[in-house]
Amino acid sequence: MADSPKPVFRRSGDGLEFDRVAFFSDAIYAIALTLLAVGIGAPAIRDTTSSQQLLDGLQDKLPEIVSFFLSFAVLGGFWIAHHRFVAQLAAIDAALRSWNLLYLAFVAFLPYPTLLLGQHPENSIAVSLYAINVGMISGLETVMFRHAYRAGLNRMQLPPAVANYGTIASGLPVAAFALSIPVAFVNPIAGIATWALSIPAQMVLSRFEPDGIHDLDP
Repeated sequence: MADSPKPVFRRSGDGLEFDRVAFFSDAIYAIALTLLAVGIGAPAIRDTTSSQQLLDGLQDKLPEIVSFFLSFAVLGGFWIAHHRFVAQLAAIDAALRSWNLLYLAFVAFLPYPTLLLGQHPENSIAVSLYAINVGMISGLETVMFRHAYRAGLNRMQLPPAVANYGTIASGLPVAAFALSIPVAFVNPIAGIATWALSIPAQMVLSRFEPDGIHDLDP
């Protein structure tokens, strides 16, 4: 018995199903970004009229505030990349829909590692859990990009050199966050600093941009 064809939801004809995937992704991002702020608790002070106690309490909350802005920047960057990715799609098949759902699970979960990192920035487990979560988001982003390329889901077929460049570029954060895990068990703060390695790595990679790379822009 022949296998049933897998459903493919295209912008035309079955556009509603295609848009549901995009709108659901945006909704998950909006919720995750909102929950980042909810995780920052108000400082507990004895004298509610004391400005000094409140300032001291806010100073204690500084790591949580920093972790909020860090995660907001991380999720904001991933949202922009996801927007560009979806804008290039002509269709979404069942496999891509499933990969996207798993990807969004880690997006939705990120507020929890953010909370742990803010409360325990010098704990190797907190740093590692955050690195694993962000690494999974970046890794699944790469998986979806490769699947769309191989399944012919993009609006235009990318040259192999452009597809390979995009794969390497989206995979660099995975390498940086993976490297930070063993570093964090030696020195948690150094592990956090390792996350920034993807920035100079991206700058070096940009020097080898193939022709047609800007076709990835919406």
